[in-house]
Amino acid sequence: PLDRRALQRLASKEGKQEYKETIVDKYVGMVHLLKLCPSIQIPLEHLVSICHFTLPRFYTISSCHKVHPDSIHLTVAVTQDQYYGGTDGTSLQTFEGVCSTHIAKSSPSSSMLRVFVRPSTFRLPQDSTKPILMIGPGTGIAPMRALLQERRHQKFSEKKSVGSNTLYF
Repeated sequence: PLDRRALQRLASKEGKQEYKETIVDKYVGMVHLLKLCPSIQIPLEHLVSICHFTLPRFYTISSCHKVHPDSIHLTVAVTQDQYYGGTDGTSLQTFEGVCSTHIAKSSPSSSMLRVFVRPSTFRLPQDSTKPILMIGPGTGIAPMRALLQERRHQKFSEKKSVGSNTLYF
């Protein structure tokens, strides 16, 4: 079990690396931490007050509204990782990301996802004959997929001449 001094060290500047290895890399959550530290006595209302709400996750729509006018598509990397946990740290367990796993396990016919749409800054050039260069570090493939769908729609459905499309990802 961890004691008070160990927790204070993990919370200090000097314990930053140890915190990463002991807590973050092993996916130690609040419940597991309380089990590791049985000496912690905290009233439930205080525990609830320090627990943070799950922050919203922002995903970029990866479909073109002209191609899919009645739905939106998301391209999501499902967060899953294996780690050794349990009370003795030797049982293989799976960490699953809350939002990505929920989305992956949802099916269009059985559930609905609550979403909030924000305006996108991704735009094709007004002149469809201009070439586009797409570079995806940090953005993921989602916005590029939507732009490529739009270009395909311009070419085959709107019969427009379109420039070349180059994607670096």
